[in-house]
Amino acid sequence: MTEHQQQDVATLDVSALGVEFQRLKAVKGHFSGGDEFVKDVDGFNGKKHLVMQSLGKILGAPGTPVSEIFAVMGQPDRILLSSADGDQADHVPIPLMPGPVVPSGTGSQEASPSMTKLIYSWRGGHDYLWFKVDSVKEVVAQSGWYNALE
Repeated sequence: MTEHQQQDVATLDVSALGVEFQRLKAVKGHFSGGDEFVKDVDGFNGKKHLVMQSLGKILGAPGTPVSEIFAVMGQPDRILLSSADGDQADHVPIPLMPGPVVPSGTGSQEASPSMTKLIYSWRGGHDYLWFKVDSVKEVVAQSGWYNALE
C-alpha cells in the first residue's frame, strides 16, 4: 500500500471505516478461504489491516459502548470467555453476551462471565483484532491485536 493510500484510510471517519471494513471482510483472501493471496486483505499494511487498525484505535478506547462496535463492524467472528485478570480462559467460545446490544437470533440466552472478548479476524484465525468487554456494563475494557507471527 502506498503512503497516499495509508493517508486516505487515516482520513476516513468511523462510519466510512466501518463500510470499508464490511466491504473488505466480504473479500475471500488466502487466509479466509480464497484461492489466492489478495494484497488488500491479506497483506501486512494492506487496506483491511489499516482499516482494522484505525477501527481498533477508535472503538478500542475503554468505555466505548459495545453497541457502537456492532453498529460499525457488525457481528464479531467469535466471542470468547475472557478472565478479568488474565487470558487463561480466552479459548473458550460462548454463544453471546447478555443484554440488548446483541441482535436476536445470534445465540442462546445463557449466562456468561463478566468479561468476554469480541474477535474480528484480519487473516482468518491467524491474526485478529480483539475487544475485551465488560459484559455487565457492555463497554470496552481494553483492546489489542493477536498476531500468529507465522
